[in-house]
Amino acid sequence: MNKLELVANHLSASQNVTQLVQAEFQAHYADIVINRPAQMNAFTKKMAQRYQAILKRLNDMAHVKAVFLRKSEGPAFCAGGDLKSIMQEGGSAHNENSYQYEINKVVYMMSNMTPTFIAFLDGIVMGTGVGLSFFAKIKIASENTLFAMPESKLGYITDVGSGWYLPRLRSSIGLYLMLTGASLRGEDLVKVGLAHYYVESSKLESIRSEIKEFIMENRADKVTEEALRKIIEKYSKTVTGEFALEGLIKEHFEGKNSVEEILASLLSKASTTKEAKKVLDTLKANSPMSLKANFELHQRGKNMTLEEVLKLEVSAGPKLMAYGDIIRGVKKVLLKQESEWVKKNVEEISKDEIEEIFKPEKTRSF
Repeated sequence: MNKLELVANHLSASQNVTQLVQAEFQAHYADIVINRPAQMNAFTKKMAQRYQAILKRLNDMAHVKAVFLRKSEGPAFCAGGDLKSIMQEGGSAHNENSYQYEINKVVYMMSNMTPTFIAFLDGIVMGTGVGLSFFAKIKIASENTLFAMPESKLGYITDVGSGWYLPRLRSSIGLYLMLTGASLRGEDLVKVGLAHYYVESSKLESIRSEIKEFIMENRADKVTEEALRKIIEKYSKTVTGEFALEGLIKEHFEGKNSVEEILASLLSKASTTKEAKKVLDTLKANSPMSLKANFELHQRGKNMTLEEVLKLEVSAGPKLMAYGDIIRGVKKVLLKQESEWVKKNVEEISKDEIEEIFKPEKTRSF
């Protein structure tokens, strides 16, 4: 099954939100469990608000030193936002009651949390799943991890703070991920700096058990991030070597001033380099508007604060929604129906169109 086909399971009925995002609070640790496995743990606005309430409670609990963030079961940690509920908001999605605002607020809150969050990225981690976990102080990947920001394939903009953290990856790897929507497996996630450890999934429960035992047996001042890392390191596999595509990314993405320059660079090597042709074909298949918008977001995000980027995503998102490529992307990628992008190539998209998408809208603070 195609990786993005799995996201089609987002379209689903609702359940009691306290069951969908479960929280268990103990003396010095807490468990947050995403529990919507039949829908690939896709997030809704109510789930985002529930998550906010949990984070607020945790920030009032100074005695909680560690928080486990994990899935309940199934193949996904979190495969993104629930597309049905997001698309129903349509062009009004910039308002402060929108999913985009609520999930970006979660990202901002996560960036300011005091306890040590340990995210078990044991499964599909796409879109919202990336935003939920990025600011966890410890991120653990496994052989089941499948990471992606697939918005360029769907005709949307990379969001949940990705316009801030992906531009900060070395060698323009973040730009490559934003434009191609490429997926990464567990060890590669460590290699590019998006996870801290690689641990076999069969050992994850042992890590949780040992950390809980350590917390219960020691004074609170001894439960430090460093101490928790030492426990995890006993189970983790050493990951060495460079990300396989890093050289290609440096050559064709780093230092380029436009999508057109990236395409031209790849084209110059496509006849002689298999990987260059593969990346070029991927970019040509993606939404031209998404390519241009995500390139602009990457360039702006490099010099903005996290909150500024989150606000920019909230205001730009509905404009991309209204543009119409996301409807076509859902048909093409998820429903496997014939559909054409609004514009056939990036050359047809003007600078003024991009400027309009990123024209600031008033958004209250997170």
